[in-house]
Amino acid sequence: MHLDLNAAPITVTESLAKGLKDRFFNEMINGAKIASDKFVKKKITSKNRSSFAKLAATVKSSFEENALIVYEGGSNGKPYLIFDLLTTMEDRQYNSWDEKCLTGTTFLFNYSPSVTLDSFTTYSISEHAIARLYLRTKPVLKNGIVDCKYITRELFYVPIWASFWGAILYAYGSSKFFENASPLIPTHSGIFICDFDEKNMKPEIRTFVDDVHLSESQVATKNLMLQASKGLEVSPLSFLVLLARSGIDNAEMLASIIARRVLASIDYDSLKNSFFYRIEDDVKRASIKNEFDKVLKMVSDPATQKIDDALKVLGVRRFQAEIKKILIQPD
Repeated sequence: MHLDLNAAPITVTESLAKGLKDRFFNEMINGAKIASDKFVKKKITSKNRSSFAKLAATVKSSFEENALIVYEGGSNGKPYLIFDLLTTMEDRQYNSWDEKCLTGTTFLFNYSPSVTLDSFTTYSISEHAIARLYLRTKPVLKNGIVDCKYITRELFYVPIWASFWGAILYAYGSSKFFENASPLIPTHSGIFICDFDEKNMKPEIRTFVDDVHLSESQVATKNLMLQASKGLEVSPLSFLVLLARSGIDNAEMLASIIARRVLASIDYDSLKNSFFYRIEDDVKRASIKNEFDKVLKMVSDPATQKIDDALKVLGVRRFQAEIKKILIQPD
């Protein structure tokens, strides 16, 4: 289709955003179903590393437009491929405030032992947040029409930060956080504001705010988080639930590194102010912030700075292999 380069730019209206949101929901749900039917339910196995490499390449190319992130991990002898898609849960198509949502789903392909697994993750995204992405970001055209999948780019940081905050607020934290915390997740063009669903133990992405409309505290918090997760956005920590459950990889050290980076930031107070802005009582807010400090310090480790330096030199995959040699046994 020929495009008129002199045509006026497309303005996304509320009506168009709703239509794009509906298309996005359908595209994501269909993509996750294809992944499950074609690769997981059939329990495809690999006889050798060469056939696994071909499988991994096929999976990556099949879902390059649907996957939020894709990570290849493990050692050369025992590789695995893992990625996140979005879909709906039959028994939880609505979030805790009765709005339709997409839930993250992780797909894992492991060479040895040969297994294919899938599992729901630590986050859901409301239809309101998806619609706001279309309204507050620059649309991308494909064949002359708005490509509903362009917003997938904005979801790049969701797996890492949803996993981290899910672990911090639930596994290590206090029930006081659940009703008071509003976790933030950075995007390329703004931030997501979340609630924490205590029942289902996960952050629920409630809405999106673009960079132009961020408060000073939110801008500082976004920059802090981008720096704290630098180099770890695509890592085992992004797939914490399934990797921990399967025992295939361990992300505790990566969580410790992020906790140290957050604590060391000059903008840490801004993050706490953004997280707990809903608490009106000064004494209660100070108390919960203090508890939040304790949790992050517990997750962090005094030796993490040197470990962080090693991570930057080795890269995530090699770093994880070296940690595994120390903690368990070499392959």
